[in-house]
Amino acid sequence: MSDLYFVFYFIFSTFVRLFTDYNLTIMKTLLFIISAILFVSCEKSEENPVKLDNTQIGIEKITLNGKDYAPNPGSFLISADDLKLTNASVFWESATVEYYWISTEELSSVSVTCSNSTALVEVNSAKSNQLWKIYTITITTTEPEAKVVYTIIDALI
Repeated sequence: MSDLYFVFYFIFSTFVRLFTDYNLTIMKTLLFIISAILFVSCEKSEENPVKLDNTQIGIEKITLNGKDYAPNPGSFLISADDLKLTNASVFWESATVEYYWISTEELSSVSVTCSNSTALVEVNSAKSNQLWKIYTITITTTEPEAKVVYTIIDALI
């Protein structure tokens, strides 16, 4: 707001210097036009974005080694004994969730069931070294336009 104030002050002082010898009506008209432009440019958007949650994406379950895990209602978080949440962040059009797999069996299969008909689900696995296997689940939807990324890290020790 302070930057806008200085811009307005600069423009106003310039017009005052320019039009001191001219008709006061012209200066008032120009000042009104500048004020109207500033008011319109600072107007808030009518669109109220809704924070992303699972009711919009429609993730029904994530299946790990044949066992189903359903996200908590209205969120992307999963409550389970063999998954430990390490990081989660949700924004207006994206969310990232990271878990450690803390089961005694090695994580070998990952799948996702999603009720949103526009959802594209992509599952990638990668071994970063002999100690870790990382699964990345990316769910992208076009209605609403959003992206959710789950990362599940399995310690191979």
